[in-house]
Amino acid sequence: MIRFLLAVLTATTVGFAQQNPSRLVLGQPAIDFTLPYATKDSISRIPYKLSDHIGIKNIVLAFYPTNWSSGCTKEVCAFRDEWSSLEKLDAEILGISGDYVFSHHEWAKQLALPFKLLSDHSHEVAKAYESYKQTHRRCH
Repeated sequence: MIRFLLAVLTATTVGFAQQNPSRLVLGQPAIDFTLPYATKDSISRIPYKLSDHIGIKNIVLAFYPTNWSSGCTKEVCAFRDEWSSLEKLDAEILGISGDYVFSHHEWAKQLALPFKLLSDHSHEVAKAYESYKQTHRRCH
């Protein structure tokens, strides 16, 4: 069972409501962002820009507090272990945490993660998607 906060983004995507900017609403444009990322194979020199990928695949944003913790490891491994099912849904998984790309690269290598891990060190993207709580920095 996948317990991540997920935001599936398609051509008509999730974003903020015009009248209440503190609420995410289906059908509104996704909040665009550009973040550095790593994979198990490398640290990308070109950041990932969300708007460049909207409409190509179904994008799943998987926010998690930190690399290397046991709970977060179990959760990203659930994505890894269900990778073939997710591919059938034409899904692109993006793991997002405040860790640096160097940590992402090493963690993705160790766990053989087949998806990108994006570095949101300032937590601006997590806050924009209402996924960041300063008091809950670790997976349980």
